[in-house]
Amino acid sequence: ERSLGLCPSHIVGGVRRAFVTQITPTLSHLRSDSSDNDVFLVGTAHISQSSADEVSRLIKDVRPDKVFVELDPPRAAKL
Repeated sequence: ERSLGLCPSHIVGGVRRAFVTQITPTLSHLRSDSSDNDVFLVGTAHISQSSADEVSRLIKDVRPDKVFVELDPPRAAKL
């Protein structure tokens, strides 16, 4: 696990900060120092079984309240 430390783009008026930790090359954990919210950002390849497996493991382990998925229009139409 490699901490990337303070993410300067998230400093607003010198008060709010977000910290980013790179867990794997494709998985990062984002956390604000002003809330209890966690964001796990997963970079995936749409046709990769290993990407699907990584996302499945993360959802099973973290049990998030919400999951957001970015899809281009052709892939969204297949749902």
